[in-house]
Amino acid sequence: MNEEKQILNAACQALASGLPEKAVFLDIGAMGGPQQASFQYLAKHNLIHYVGIEPQEDECENLRRMFPQGTFLTDAVGNVDADVPLHMTVSTACSSILEPNFEVLNEYPISTCFGINSHLSVHVTPIETLVKSGRMPAPHFIKCDAQGYDYEVLEGCGDVLEHVLGIEVECQFKQIYKNQKTFIEVKALLEKHGFILRDLKHQGAFEYEVVEVNAFFSKRPHEVGDKLQALKLWEFATGINSPISFAQLKASNGPNAIFSRVTPEMDKTVIFQY
Repeated sequence: MNEEKQILNAACQALASGLPEKAVFLDIGAMGGPQQASFQYLAKHNLIHYVGIEPQEDECENLRRMFPQGTFLTDAVGNVDADVPLHMTVSTACSSILEPNFEVLNEYPISTCFGINSHLSVHVTPIETLVKSGRMPAPHFIKCDAQGYDYEVLEGCGDVLEHVLGIEVECQFKQIYKNQKTFIEVKALLEKHGFILRDLKHQGAFEYEVVEVNAFFSKRPHEVGDKLQALKLWEFATGINSPISFAQLKASNGPNAIFSRVTPEMDKTVIFQY
């Protein structure tokens, strides 16, 4: 482990240990565990409550062995409580409740990964139902990778989104699956629940074209009150490169009339900058 990663993990550990309650990280599409090294570190050291949703039972068993303190469910999740078809593809990572859209995919060599091998029937349950039934705790952070079905998964969170501070979601700018909601619609849904877009990171092999991204959303830092430290933990662990705030400019430049609209709550968010 290099020095920079050690420093980041130490910072995440300090933030996580200082919280009044253990932060809950919900990983939807949890195959292999957390993608970010810092979240993997936090989960392995039981510094967060790691909750993974992974419909494939063998993969869920692997997660239970890797993170014995975690909670892992084999449920498929969405915005309905019903049986739905699951399209199993050549590359299992591309399997989805939605059907691949070859009118778009055929423009790219990666289309070979989306060929359908078989169909299964799975029962979809909303996240809100899983939380209210006590099968999983309400999350502070969500990572969602549902292969084009992400809008439906997040919509199925319902009122649980009011508790959530940060979300990472895989989005597409084109419909690589039929009837898929794209980035603009996912962004509009999350904005209705008080989230703002914080960062975008390129994802996918679409011959240099930005078709797929990991999009990072959070509640406004100056509006989360005593949850600010938890939100800063999410920022550190995800490694987002968020735009600068006007409060940061105030901290760098000192008192000036132009900073009159910077509130004390905004000033507090600068304390945890790194």
